Amino acid sequence: MRLYAGLDEELLRLERVVESANKAVGFALYDGAALAASAVAAACRELPVDTEFPVHPFDSAMRTVTAKDREELAAGVGISHHFDTNDGRGVSISIDGYSTRKEKRFPNGVPLPLIARSIESGSSVRQKVPFIRRAERACANAVIAAMEATGNRILEEAAGGES
Repeated sequence: MRLYAGLDEELLRLERVVESANKAVGFALYDGAALAASAVAAACRELPVDTEFPVHPFDSAMRTVTAKDREELAAGVGISHHFDTNDGRGVSISIDGYSTRKEKRFPNGVPLPLIARSIESGSSVRQKVPFIRRAERACANAVIAAMEATGNRILEEAAGGES
């Protein structure tokens, strides 16, 4: 005796929704990360520029970067692989690669993460210009909205496919 005639079909539909949840989370993470990465790259392009690498005495910290470093930083922004933690899932946005500017200490080029950290947090010869933090705060609501829209769209497609 069946209590509900469409129970088998309903269970199959719910199984498809559960299976598509992982897919929805992954796509939502990458859509949000793409927005955030483009905001960080745009923030790199807006850094103050000097015509050549400034050499200042230690008593006056510099606030600028070279135009070449600025473009290399923007080109080095990328998104990492999807990872799972105890708190949930995520992706990282990072700046990778090497500058074409070679120095005695860095014969293959100065690492771009080192340049980005010195700009973001400051150093003994550079004033702090927190461009990454500002970009993250500026795009946070747009990232959340894009992630929600992507996740909802994928789940609705899975749930309403044969309804």
